[in-house]
Amino acid sequence: MTVLGWSDQPADAPDLYTEMVGNLAVISVPDLCGSKQREHLRLQIKLAGACRAFLPARPGTPARAALDRTRLSAGAIEHRLQHLRDRVQITISARTGLATRGQNAACGSGADWLADRAAHQRRATERAGQVTDVLRHVVEEARVETIAEASFPSQNACSLNLLVARAAVGSQIARLSQVLGRLGPRHLHGVSCSVAGPLPAFAFAGGAL
Repeated sequence: MTVLGWSDQPADAPDLYTEMVGNLAVISVPDLCGSKQREHLRLQIKLAGACRAFLPARPGTPARAALDRTRLSAGAIEHRLQHLRDRVQITISARTGLATRGQNAACGSGADWLADRAAHQRRATERAGQVTDVLRHVVEEARVETIAEASFPSQNACSLNLLVARAAVGSQIARLSQVLGRLGPRHLHGVSCSVAGPLPAFAFAGGAL
């Protein structure tokens, strides 16, 4: 069994299993592998929509390990669930188009290759930081009422995760998409962007997992 996450209410679905630990519901599903891992994400999204409070587990977390952790850290998990009540995540993803080089186009020494690769990584990381700053500006322009924010820039991509009230998520996604469509061509040339939500609060799971 693989755990999907925690809630303060049992899962109302025949294909899911709930084990109560005090006031906490540990929700699991039979192990999924390969392409079926997408089903794992689909079920987590479904639970986030059905439960007023849902704390998603890391992919592949064994149910038995989650139960042991729940017994040891029930207070921390309950606190995190309270923080996530009636809140969901919106994610703005961007691919910068600057992937890490695997090799130098020109032949040279190993030292030249390493220097070229390091310089490319610096440029890619700087570009990801610049793109993240633009995404924050998009959020401001869209007047998104953000409860919390978490960003994850890398060398060829970045994501800006927003914790928002569930009741307002539809209108906020619409405004983000509109502003991104207006500002993107001017400030994000060559960058592929997307807005996803509502999602389980993956980026705001905290130390309870």
